[in-house]
Amino acid sequence: MRPEFGNSKIKIYEDITTEQKIEAAAWLNVTDEDLRQKLVEYFSDPKNANINIQLSRKTGEGYNKVKVAVFNLFVNTPKEEKKEDDTYSLEE
Repeated sequence: MRPEFGNSKIKIYEDITTEQKIEAAAWLNVTDEDLRQKLVEYFSDPKNANINIQLSRKTGEGYNKVKVAVFNLFVNTPKEEKKEDDTYSLEE
C-alpha cells in the first residue's frame, strides 16, 4: 500500500549514528482549529491508529531504497499533566 503522505526532499543537517538518541517532532499546520483539535483527540486515544514514519535512502538509480529508520509519532502530553502522572519524577 502506498503511504498517504511522503517527502523526498528531507534535509539532513549533520551526520547521524545509530548510537545517538534521536527524537522526532511534528506540527499540524492546519488552519481549522476544530479539525486540529479533532485530530489531536483522535490520535490521543491509544485504541485508534497512530502515525507511522519511515525514513529511506536511495541505493542508486531508479526507485531502489533501503529503510534507515521506522518509528511512530504520539500526541505529546502537556508538561503539567506529565508531572502529576509521573510516579518517577524527581521534582516535588
